[in-house]
Amino acid sequence: MNLFSFSNSLGWKEPHILPRLRALELSEPCARCGGRGHVGFERTPETICFKCRGHGDQLPKLTRKLCQEVARRCVAGKLEPYLAERKRRFEEASTLRLAVARCRAALPEHAQGERLELYGILRRLESDELEPAAGVVLLTALHARLASDRAPAACYSTEGR
Repeated sequence: MNLFSFSNSLGWKEPHILPRLRALELSEPCARCGGRGHVGFERTPETICFKCRGHGDQLPKLTRKLCQEVARRCVAGKLEPYLAERKRRFEEASTLRLAVARCRAALPEHAQGERLELYGILRRLESDELEPAAGVVLLTALHARLASDRAPAACYSTEGR
């Protein structure tokens, strides 16, 4: 059974097969790195295994028996926690992208300090120093501050009319 027929029989897209098999505990240790994810003694970016991309596992031989085992485990609900986590991460990322877009749209051309603050938040998010939920809170606060700065001030008085 090839990858295409395996993915069609399960109704999965090809890029989702290995992560889902990993979640079902059906992947095999990588033959190149032995499941460590790194080649060599040091764990540096240069030693990441290119076969498994540092995950430490690879696709097992795709057989009908494996397909039946996957279907059995899916019916038993073993994939549900993985799918729920993926959905949560997707929603979190969507909220984060929306908050970033709002801040960028509200940023005036001359606001160098706010621009640096926005890029500082984005850098902390990318380096995993900041949790996405905390990033959304900071971005929402920055957007509120930018929106209040852009609100038109009362330039005239209604008295004397």
